[in-house]
Amino acid sequence: MASASAALMLCVFLSGCGYRSTYEIACDSLTAIASDEQKMNHVKAWIAARLGDRKFVASLRERHELNHGDERFHRYGELDWNYLGLSGELTSLSFNMPLSKSGGWDVDHIDSVSLLHSRTFIIIRLSPAEDFGLDWPVEELARAKSVGPAVWVFCPEVP
Repeated sequence: MASASAALMLCVFLSGCGYRSTYEIACDSLTAIASDEQKMNHVKAWIAARLGDRKFVASLRERHELNHGDERFHRYGELDWNYLGLSGELTSLSFNMPLSKSGGWDVDHIDSVSLLHSRTFIIIRLSPAEDFGLDWPVEELARAKSVGPAVWVFCPEVP
């Protein structure tokens, strides 16, 4: 009897008494950050400064993602993760663009920048491309939620 009661309590706890997955917490956290106009202005200014640097943009031809420890953060300046309330060790940036005819990244057509944290994205649109420069299925793109001027949040389905 005691084990059945404990199992029932565990079931209730996991399904309805406040259990939240890591993904739900990350989604709420990134939605709050993306909805904060000052924080998004900070990110947009950082992006604009990097895209104004020809050497930085040229570095995107080979690798369009910046992860913790990427030498380009040291060379061109790191985003202030603490100001955003995120750990730089668990977050990455991706400059989303199509491939060029030669097979490298087409840095002349960067459509968006994604900030990834725990499978959740803040997407900052830089061009009118409907797909944000991402090669995602239409149904996945439809789940991105607009939270501000040129800013969307994509949260994964809770497993």
